[in-house]
Amino acid sequence: SDAFVTKIVFAEVDLTVLRPNGGERWKAGDSYSIRWEAPINSYKFTLRYSTDNKASWTTIKRVLASNRCRSDGLKLSCSYGWTIPAQDGRKPQSFVRIIGYDSSNQPIGQDDSDRAFVIDVLRVIRPNGGEILQVGSIYTIIWETYALTRTVAKVILQYSTDAGITWRRITTLTGNPGQYNWTVPDTPSRNCLVRVTLKDSEGANIATDVSDRVFTIQRRELN
Repeated sequence: SDAFVTKIVFAEVDLTVLRPNGGERWKAGDSYSIRWEAPINSYKFTLRYSTDNKASWTTIKRVLASNRCRSDGLKLSCSYGWTIPAQDGRKPQSFVRIIGYDSSNQPIGQDDSDRAFVIDVLRVIRPNGGEILQVGSIYTIIWETYALTRTVAKVILQYSTDAGITWRRITTLTGNPGQYNWTVPDTPSRNCLVRVTLKDSEGANIATDVSDRVFTIQRRELN
């Protein structure tokens, strides 16, 4: 009679970047957990990042699986706490790459973030969408600045009433105070945005950010 051979097939585990994997907004200077899964025979990893849509790569760290991973018997789940270095401006085309090696130093897998994530150096905090500002009132515009490689010499504040098609000057500030008390102008609109631009001492642009969504400027209703 024919002998039956039972073949046991183990699932092939690929090296996979889980985080950042696209769409995240991470702040330069802050720490975040890079996470990935890897084959059970992984011995070490090289972690890299790109801020120019994968045109060039910088090594973050080389790590041992024994220090960064836990096993469930089928695969390794790994993480590394990354403090993002200071940047010279906003980096919307950032990626992480992880390369795995076995104990013989042979590559066993590589993966990149599926889509780009953003490394932020500047965020408009308020107004950031949905607010209703009264003409003539005092409203505090607030922005946050993260780790920059250049020193901010001045900040230019502007606003738009047509969702960013055209811009009007609010003020220019020396240094980078992070907030400004704005007397809301008599320019009613439901399509308003604020734009913050950081400049260095030579007048070169360091970073720009705009309110995420539109806000409203309206006249006070008379009783």
